[in-house]
Amino acid sequence: MGLDASAPDNTKIAAVGAQGTTADGKSRRAASRTCVLVLGMHRSGTSIFARIASLLGCDLPGNLMGASEGNHHGHWESNAVVTLNDQLLASAGSHWDDWLPMNAAWNASSVRENFFERAVDVLREEYGNSPLFVLKDPRICRLTPFWMDTLEEFGVQTVVAMPIRNPFEVAASLGARDGSQQGLGLLLWLRNALEAEKATREVPRLIFSYEQVLEDWNAVSTRFEQSTGLVWPRQTVRSAGEIDKFLERDARHQRVDDDLALGHRSPDWIRRAYSIFLRWAEEGEKAADYAELDKILDELNAASPSFAQVIMQGTGASEAVGHAERQRNELQAEVERLKQELDGRGDQHGELEHLRERIEAVTRERDEIERVSGEIAAELEKVRTESHASAANWANLDGELGALREQFAERQTDLQRQLDATRSEHQAAAKTSAEREGEVSALRVQANAFEARVDQLSSALRQREEEAVQAWGEVASEKRQRETLSLEVERFETSSKALRDKVSLLEDRLQARTQEFLASEAEVLKARWEAKEASWRADVAEKALERSEAELDKVRDEHGAALGRVSRYESEIAHLVQLKMQFQHQLQLQLEQATTEIASTKDALSHREWEISELVRAQAQLEERLSEAKAHRNETNKTDDVVRRIEQQHGEIAQLTRLVAEESGRALDLKMRTEWLSQLSEAQQRQPRWWVFLSETERKKRVKERIERMGLFDSGSYYSKNEDVAASGMDALEHYIRHGIFEGRSW
Repeated sequence: MGLDASAPDNTKIAAVGAQGTTADGKSRRAASRTCVLVLGMHRSGTSIFARIASLLGCDLPGNLMGASEGNHHGHWESNAVVTLNDQLLASAGSHWDDWLPMNAAWNASSVRENFFERAVDVLREEYGNSPLFVLKDPRICRLTPFWMDTLEEFGVQTVVAMPIRNPFEVAASLGARDGSQQGLGLLLWLRNALEAEKATREVPRLIFSYEQVLEDWNAVSTRFEQSTGLVWPRQTVRSAGEIDKFLERDARHQRVDDDLALGHRSPDWIRRAYSIFLRWAEEGEKAADYAELDKILDELNAASPSFAQVIMQGTGASEAVGHAERQRNELQAEVERLKQELDGRGDQHGELEHLRERIEAVTRERDEIERVSGEIAAELEKVRTESHASAANWANLDGELGALREQFAERQTDLQRQLDATRSEHQAAAKTSAEREGEVSALRVQANAFEARVDQLSSALRQREEEAVQAWGEVASEKRQRETLSLEVERFETSSKALRDKVSLLEDRLQARTQEFLASEAEVLKARWEAKEASWRADVAEKALERSEAELDKVRDEHGAALGRVSRYESEIAHLVQLKMQFQHQLQLQLEQATTEIASTKDALSHREWEISELVRAQAQLEERLSEAKAHRNETNKTDDVVRRIEQQHGEIAQLTRLVAEESGRALDLKMRTEWLSQLSEAQQRQPRWWVFLSETERKKRVKERIERMGLFDSGSYYSKNEDVAASGMDALEHYIRHGIFEGRSW
């Protein structure tokens, strides 16, 4: 990508020992050491380009930072440089995520010299005598002038690579890594990009987009050579394969269309700056755009003190809320884990009580965190309200409070429904358990009866056997009877075994029902605990709701007062507009009168000039005739009359010349007066929008101060030169416009 004619001219830089010539034609060596300085905001692709540069032949630092969770493909930067930059920023009262201007007084302090010497030592330790190395740390964007001086002291020539990424992607990536807000990420991108760009305008550089590197890194590296004059020493098929393999591992998680950053929803500074950088990446750098970038940076610096405190408070509160939210989620996960553990314990009552105590302790801690989180959220809302209060916000707040009430009522209804269902299930289980116990009791009675019958039959059998011994004669019949009885006994035993199996089955069912009953009891206890927890939450929410309603009433009162002030301001503005229109009408009349007078004066001057030219011509003729008359002094009296007429015409010519000069002076004075009135009118009409919130007296005071700063009027001087005006108490400027300018007064 070439630069236009107005951009800095970059001469060819060889990676190792380029040749050059002096003014007398003798050969000399150019700077034999080169640093590729990669500048860019965090998460903008600086790590990717630093790795590409190293694979193309640039040396990496000795103390290399490894990969991390937020950057799996590596940072490719020096640990020592990062540590030094963090300490340097801290010494200036700043840090890496500070979007405010750097403390300018730091450069004049003795601390800078100490860090300067340390920085040179760090470069020596990290790179030694390397002829070509890459230096990268996003913090250098805020410290570019310092590091440019350091690299010069280190004896190397510097070329700059500056990748630019969509600011909304950068903000989203920072948010995913650090949990920061989008607005903070956009401000950091703007500050880093603008300061790095401004500090390297006189250095050979290439500004390119993050997408261009991912789509065609080879084209970017070639353009970098063309723009900076650098020669990559390791341009081989092998190195190209290594770079392609490295880029395949790149995980681009955040993708935002450029239309968002360039559209109307994007902040004005972001849209203006990113559009310029994007155009440079596509078409080449344009020096004509420097003024616009400087203007954005000046506006950012001027506006920073006004809203820095509000943004820092909001950011701090948001971080605190996020931290409290993460703690609450962790505790909620712990509560869920304990609930699951409680459900799995069944009838282990002691462990159940222990878990309940743990749940109650965790719940109390969670409630405390929710309370603190609520207070922090309320403080955050207060800060946001102070900076963005409007009637629409309070209407939204009413809607949110109503939605909160509805959600609370729905949650309470669901919990009550679950509790009722659990109770119904518990009652049904208890009823079923009672019925099963009745069946078991009946079966036990029947089994006992069968066992008694078996015992009875066994006794009868024994008696029969004894009788058989005593009456052998009756053996056959008794044997048959015994066989019959044996069959009956076996039948009874089979029935008894079946009954015992059925009793065992019923006992198993009873035990299962008991387990179910205990589980349902645990569910009931759980539902009761949830109901109690919901009641606690309801109390907390009700109290928070009462506080919110009280704050809302207070805000509504303040809003009413603000509307009253706005109404008063609108009345004052209407009055000012009326005065402004009257003043403009008066100025317009004066301007038209002055224009008419100027036109008349111009016509009179033209006529006077014609008369003067005629008189001059006549004077020349008369002088010629006068000289002839003087030569013939002794001629007739007629000649004396001619001489007297000529002298009389000389007087008339002189008088006409004086009148023309006076008319020219009046015309010039009228022109200057008209221009002064136009400048005065423009100064009075050009007012910032926020002046409408000032009182009429304050606005007049500010307009008067602006006019005097522009040198259009000096009230003190006017009063001192016109004591009668000072004694009258009338405003000096108003008196001069209405009276003094026509009376010939001056200031």
